[in-house]
Amino acid sequence: GERLMSPHGGLRKTPGRLDQLIQQVTSEFQSRTPGVQIPVPVPPCTVVLDQDRFRIMLRNILDNALRHSEADDPPVHLSAQETPGGILLIIEDHGCGIPPHDLPHIFEPFYRVDKSRSKETGGYGLGLNLVHKIVSAHGGSITLDSTLGRGTTVRIKLPSSPVDPADHPRKVQTS
Repeated sequence: GERLMSPHGGLRKTPGRLDQLIQQVTSEFQSRTPGVQIPVPVPPCTVVLDQDRFRIMLRNILDNALRHSEADDPPVHLSAQETPGGILLIIEDHGCGIPPHDLPHIFEPFYRVDKSRSKETGGYGLGLNLVHKIVSAHGGSITLDSTLGRGTTVRIKLPSSPVDPADHPRKVQTS
């Protein structure tokens, strides 16, 4: 993952269809309970981003969301829409949630919330550090809200127009 943090981020940005990218990833989770639902169809818009890393990012978030949901919980909800500045992704699970004292650390490398089951599951944090790096490399932002016993909502904003990193020093958002 170090190459991702080089001055140019190591990103290979190409135009892709947002709806197709999301369909490719969500189809991988068809057999996982309680499932992934897209209540509102994703618009067939073209976005310019690193498609491989976008898929890795979304895969990690969905994997976390499903891993922390019980089979009889409501499905994980995924929404994606175009905004004036790019795209907004919202992934909402209805699982166990994250303890408040863990939330500030959730994007740190190797931070594991779920210490008791970390051998079995990898814990909540592991994939999120990579997610954060991918979002940051794109010049986007990610926020995570969680309520114990109610679930977790991840919001990701990504600029979809090509950005030359040389012209835009990257500010890492810690919020």
